[in-house]
Amino acid sequence: MMTACNKGKNMSGLPKNWKAGNYVANDYYGNPPKSNSSEFINIYGLGSNDTGHRIYTVPANTTLEEIITFFKVSTHGSESYSFDPDKTLKMFIEKSTEASKIIPGKVIFADSAGLKIELSREITEDDILRFEKIFPEELAINLGLELIMSEWEGKGSYLSSLKGKKLIHYWWD
Repeated sequence: MMTACNKGKNMSGLPKNWKAGNYVANDYYGNPPKSNSSEFINIYGLGSNDTGHRIYTVPANTTLEEIITFFKVSTHGSESYSFDPDKTLKMFIEKSTEASKIIPGKVIFADSAGLKIELSREITEDDILRFEKIFPEELAINLGLELIMSEWEGKGSYLSSLKGKKLIHYWWD
């Protein structure tokens, strides 16, 4: 069953042209199924009124900011670490949007504690240097890079584990 919205927001609070599909079991860690239309993409998501993760079908031109805002990405971490949730959300939108200009991608998962973006190409050493300017180490936890930092071996860039990957997983816990 899909809940559709065609104008503005409907009673369930969905943005225009978004559809909320059925709830999914624990298989939302991989890639969501492809949309039947090239005009839409599917995202595994957990909205603020959801009781579990489900598939959301959203227009392919939906901005990263719209997705982050709807799913309140980063707010779980704000609560966990006593950060200001509004400031953290705003900063994450700004920084992740800037990073998406280096390597475009599509969101495949979003909830208040995480965001996964499948990138259009692998991350290079040069990309890591550019990402370091966007995501300074002292803000890594605020910006959802805790998981990436946990993979760091203490040598070189704290983002070095991203090299060769086609996925960025922002995570707050």
